[in-house]
Amino acid sequence: MTQPVVLLDANVFPTTWLLDILLTLDEHEIVDVVWSERILDEARRAMVERQHRDPDRIDCFLASIRSMNPTHCIYG
Repeated sequence: MTQPVVLLDANVFPTTWLLDILLTLDEHEIVDVVWSERILDEARRAMVERQHRDPDRIDCFLASIRSMNPTHCIYG
């Protein structure tokens, strides 16, 4: 049986508790989370420009997301 696919939109990344839940569900193979580079760029812009978070910390955070299973990043 295949898991439901959950697209992590940019508004999910600043809400770390929600992101943690979704990534945990993915880790337990309950859902299959995916994102795109465009979504990660939008999330970075929102967290840095609108929430005034430290750009270096956000880059590190998003780098850890990018380092996860490469099949999570979708293109197109």
